[in-house]
Amino acid sequence: MGIRPPNRRAWDPAAGIGVNVRFGSTSPYSGTPLPEGAETMEEAQAEGLETELDELLNEAASTTDEDERQELYEEISEYISEEAYAPFGPAFSPAQVVRDGVYGPGLTEPIPALAVNQQVLYDRVWIEQE
Repeated sequence: MGIRPPNRRAWDPAAGIGVNVRFGSTSPYSGTPLPEGAETMEEAQAEGLETELDELLNEAASTTDEDERQELYEEISEYISEEAYAPFGPAFSPAQVVRDGVYGPGLTEPIPALAVNQQVLYDRVWIEQE
């Protein structure tokens, strides 16, 4: 028995409605500025204009290399922090402590987010028998 580090791939920031909803420049729910040269969200979309953050978000969401995704989302997190785009954003990060030999979605397997975050699917958790 013991505490093990969380599975860093148990939650994907691009899944579900994704991080782009809060930080993409053309999202109606974003607090980030529009791309340079655009006065409206519609204008930015029609002209294909993007901010540096948009480019990072798109690159992270489109790669299938998990290590590259991790690096990009860390860079995105730092960018959002440095620009103070989410100074009061509460972090929803429930901790899960399990003993060795316990497996399941949200503990040892990724779960696609349905809205913002998904809880552990305890009805699918199993214990390794010795």
